[in-house]
Amino acid sequence: MASVFMMNLAPEKKNLLQVLSFRLSFACVEISPQQQSCVIGDLLSGSASAKPSGKPFRDEMIIMDGFGNENLDFLLNEMARTGNTVPLKAVTTPTNIHWTVSMLYYKILEENRAMHQKSREAVR
Repeated sequence: MASVFMMNLAPEKKNLLQVLSFRLSFACVEISPQQQSCVIGDLLSGSASAKPSGKPFRDEMIIMDGFGNENLDFLLNEMARTGNTVPLKAVTTPTNIHWTVSMLYYKILEENRAMHQKSREAVR
């Protein structure tokens, strides 16, 4: 079954994902700040145990797993259409399932900043 892991989402974004989860048959899983140090693959298998480590991040982020292209496109389009976008999002890969949630967060944050920097430079 497909899943969306949600971190620090505003209530309206959580509600939208929960509504969409019924339509697209995916699980919504809220990740606590303590679970940010868990390995993504362990969260997927249900074998992760929360262990505080470092300072948790507060930015909104989602991790999507097990979606086909059509359902993934629909999910992202619905979020955009309703104004409930989440800037930091990822799809699980064979590589990132071995990372902690925090590691993925910092990687996405770095890529997001680089992308915005290139956009600003292109406008000049």
